[in-house]
Amino acid sequence: MYKVTIEGAGKDHYAAGGSREVASTISEEIFKYPNPYNFPYEFFLLGGKKMSTSKGVGVSARQISEALPAEILRFLIARYKPRSAIDFNPDGDTIPRLFDDWDKFAAVYFGKEQVRDPDVPRIFALSQIAGKPKEHFSVPFSFIAFLVQVPSVDLLEAVEKYKGSALNDEEKKELEHRADYAKIWLEKIAGEEAKIRIVDKPDWEGINEKTKKALAEFAECLTLSEVAQGEKIRLICTENGITIQDFFKAAYLIFIGREKGPKLVPFLNALDKKMVEKRLKGE
Repeated sequence: MYKVTIEGAGKDHYAAGGSREVASTISEEIFKYPNPYNFPYEFFLLGGKKMSTSKGVGVSARQISEALPAEILRFLIARYKPRSAIDFNPDGDTIPRLFDDWDKFAAVYFGKEQVRDPDVPRIFALSQIAGKPKEHFSVPFSFIAFLVQVPSVDLLEAVEKYKGSALNDEEKKELEHRADYAKIWLEKIAGEEAKIRIVDKPDWEGINEKTKKALAEFAECLTLSEVAQGEKIRLICTENGITIQDFFKAAYLIFIGREKGPKLVPFLNALDKKMVEKRLKGE
């Protein structure tokens, strides 16, 4: 009916007497239609295991499409070599890393970065849903996932501060798009480690005096650009005889009660400036 000339199928359909063999026989002997060129493809694995509805292993196409934008799902498939099993486990930071990879591939496609793999630009092009891709500013998925968790944060304002200029219409649309999927990820998939809450009362125990002094000094740098703030952190740490790791660890502890978190400078700049200043000074 559709004059199909090429038709692939999962490799399990190619067993002797299987559906592919039966369909080919029907096509040629009953309908007198040439058997379409066939090629087997590998399984879509979930955490290393073949999906099986009878064994309760797997997720539906609807569940995956709800968790990932169409272009990112297409990217997930297109980046694998032909006849390679695709192992996808949405748990943990898999989805944020997938978005990060998308942004890296975009940077290569638009000539902003160089990589050895010549397939990268082509994979990015094939992953598009609506024609030729257009270059625009993208915010890291993990940073957006943090921002949408803070009630007091104006998402657009925080991202424009992160960029250093106003977003155009296309960038605003992309921001809303990612924010929607970040909320889905946080609600349905992300582990507790990805969920961030600003602690009411910081615990200063275990933070030495040198580090406290460094944090207080940095409180005077919040009006600087993010690049300048990063340079100030390095300078302040050197002058106080502490490591940058000590500084970051202490900053995360007094704000979110954990030793690690989102990128520190954009994170602090997204919060209320007066609150950040007071907390860094231990007030």
